[in-house]
Amino acid sequence: MRLLRGMVALAVVTIAAHAWNLSGEFVFDDVVYIVMNPEVQRGLANWTRFFTDHTTYSSVSTDHYRPLVTWLNAANVSMGGSVTVFKLTQVMLHLLTVLGLYSLLSLCSRRLKSLPPGVPWGTAALFAVLPFNVEAVHYLTARSAVLCGLFVVLSLWLFVRLRLAQGVAARGGWYLLHLLALAAALVSKETALVVPALVVLLDLLWVPHKPVRSARQALNVAWPYLPFAAGLVLVWWWMPNVHVIGRHLAYFVDEPGRLAAALFCLVENVRLMILPTGLTITHDILVSGPLWTVTTVVSLLLIAALLGLAWWCRRRAPEVTFGLLWYFLLIAPSTFVHLNTVLMENRGYSASMGICLVLVSLAARLWQRLDRKVVMATALVVICGSLLAVSAQRQLVWGSGIRLWQDTVARQPHGVSARINLAVHYFRNERMDEGEALLLSILDDVPDNSLALNNLGWLYVAQQRDAEAVPILERLVELDRGDPNGWRKLLQAYERLGKPRKALEAARQLMRWESRNNGTRDFRYDTPLGWSLEKRVRLALRLGDIADAEKAIQIYARYYTDDAIRWWLQMMVEAAQGKWSAAEASLEQLERRFPASPRLIGLRQRFEMGRDAAVKPGPVTP
Repeated sequence: MRLLRGMVALAVVTIAAHAWNLSGEFVFDDVVYIVMNPEVQRGLANWTRFFTDHTTYSSVSTDHYRPLVTWLNAANVSMGGSVTVFKLTQVMLHLLTVLGLYSLLSLCSRRLKSLPPGVPWGTAALFAVLPFNVEAVHYLTARSAVLCGLFVVLSLWLFVRLRLAQGVAARGGWYLLHLLALAAALVSKETALVVPALVVLLDLLWVPHKPVRSARQALNVAWPYLPFAAGLVLVWWWMPNVHVIGRHLAYFVDEPGRLAAALFCLVENVRLMILPTGLTITHDILVSGPLWTVTTVVSLLLIAALLGLAWWCRRRAPEVTFGLLWYFLLIAPSTFVHLNTVLMENRGYSASMGICLVLVSLAARLWQRLDRKVVMATALVVICGSLLAVSAQRQLVWGSGIRLWQDTVARQPHGVSARINLAVHYFRNERMDEGEALLLSILDDVPDNSLALNNLGWLYVAQQRDAEAVPILERLVELDRGDPNGWRKLLQAYERLGKPRKALEAARQLMRWESRNNGTRDFRYDTPLGWSLEKRVRLALRLGDIADAEKAIQIYARYYTDDAIRWWLQMMVEAAQGKWSAAEASLEQLERRFPASPRLIGLRQRFEMGRDAAVKPGPVTP
């Protein structure tokens, strides 16, 4: 009954902390992973594919294998697909994690009599309202972190139940459930790879065992660890995203400066959890910099102090040791194997449970030692109220893409990434002048920033300010000749400015990139060659370059052997050369493909008129 009352109270606290803004819009990477992901937008029609094809996780190419997250996103789409549905689901997942953490610590506290009363509930309550976790709960792309955290807690709880069970059948049942929860954590996020180490620590620090005096007794204690090794081999074979670990760790050998950023992030995450000032979606931290700086030395000293505290408390307060090691184990994967940003708050969701346990345990032990209970109670009320207020304010920020990035720019006025993202959101909301001003300010600071050049070039082409767009886009493709967006926009600007030769070269470059992508699949889906092919053929015919037009059609035919655009353009090229029999054969191919198309009737009439008059037919799209 006491456990149930505690759960009800935690449910009230969690909902009170996270129900301030359950509407809004999809922001940042939500667009890539949810809105533009066709597999998710189909709902659960083909859900089994999520578990066999890792490319279903995102609309762009990634190595992430997170089928459980994809399945839940698709389920939300089937339930209506609104932001409110997604956020309600995320808050419920967070609530389940909070209740699971409370149940785990309550179960452990029965075995560890030295644990101060109130620590299980206090830890879960602090975790529920921690402003640091607002990003994980309200940023829909961070669902992987919340789902992984839920199954991490569940797997630990099931392991403790295994240790307390009597009989082979009961132990086998609990262990099977533990492995299933661990597998669910792994297919939610790769951070769960460290959970076996966390299980061993929990076993050593909190679960009492009888003294081991024989090999049989040792095996009785150690047998649950044995399948972990086989499981890691299976994970390595099945999950493609695990393979990048070695490559990322090798970066620290090639660029030792990366270690400085990683050490700083280990400390900065703790600071953000304890003192929630400066919370933002991106933190302006260099991926690599000088190795030995004052910041690096201070970070090393603070990490050493935390590890020293863990060692000192291993017998006096084992829950403090466990909490600190919990933090370091679960924050290490995303700190040392990061993607495009060094620190994102949602990555520390599971790790923050360890820091919450440490803070509440130390506060409870201080409460036992001090006599001024009223002062401490008042301080706790003020702290809790402040945390709730900060959490509510952060939720309002996450309700809108513009508010989110305005908040980030206010905290990082010289941050390039934040200003670019704010400019993009201004464009989406038809606030073009504000977006242009931001991009120009970035180019004043960093003249060769390709993202700023790309977005500014897009704006100028969209507004038909082609004379201003050309130098911007020419600089963009000079920096990266493989940028398809730059060539595509440059082609449009050249055409409108009456520069067909430059437009033809842009069409060649664009076709070269698109055909290479269709072979390598750097992007997940085939890129449509038809648009660049048509542009290239038209421009080549206009300039009298028949050979280039034929070469373009040959490239297209490698990927689309029986396509309407191919036969139509081939007919144009053959007619331009006076090869009327071949042109008519191409037209017949079109008529076989689209026998009922009224446009082909008109095209046939124009073709025959052109043939009779010995001129090429007009470009009529079938």
